[in-house]
Amino acid sequence: IIISVPFHTMAQEMAIRIYTAKDGLPSTYVTSTYQDKLGYLWVGSPSGLSRFDGKYFTNYGIGDGLPDTRAAAGLMDNHLRFWAFTPRSAIEYKSNKFISYAFEDSENIRWVFQVLETKEGHIWCLTNAGIYQFNLNKWVKIKLYPGYENNSCTTIIETDEGVYINYGNLLVLKKPDGTYKIIGGLKTP
Repeated sequence: IIISVPFHTMAQEMAIRIYTAKDGLPSTYVTSTYQDKLGYLWVGSPSGLSRFDGKYFTNYGIGDGLPDTRAAAGLMDNHLRFWAFTPRSAIEYKSNKFISYAFEDSENIRWVFQVLETKEGHIWCLTNAGIYQFNLNKWVKIKLYPGYENNSCTTIIETDEGVYINYGNLLVLKKPDGTYKIIGGLKTP
């Protein structure tokens, strides 16, 4: 026996809206976007950061504590702190302005690639000069793979297998038991 039941489906219309500098963005060129846990959309551009509440953009620049207008939206951690980064710094949004915290060896920082929160709740900053952890209002360098503490780290991904660390010329898996497995690498001259 075959039973045929007609299904009636309705297509939903999607509203698309394009926002530009005329709508309040500091620049039409967008380098990053991030929706935080409070529902705000953060937009990074070469001209600063913007926070969009669904109606209006609030723009942030040098006068609001950004050390550089070339800012990227980062993340909101589990303590509801919003983090962003510029080419040479990682910053926290606090009391309607951005606060910069010193790196142990800030003269070596030439590029910040990412700010992330680990499963344990640590805030890490990945830079050209290594990996830093936020501790008591400053960034402290940490060692995830011996001998590479001063190397550029662009990406870290946490999985059940462990932590994958991308040093650009070397991809390493740090297993939960503390051992390492080299996944791939480039030979250096």
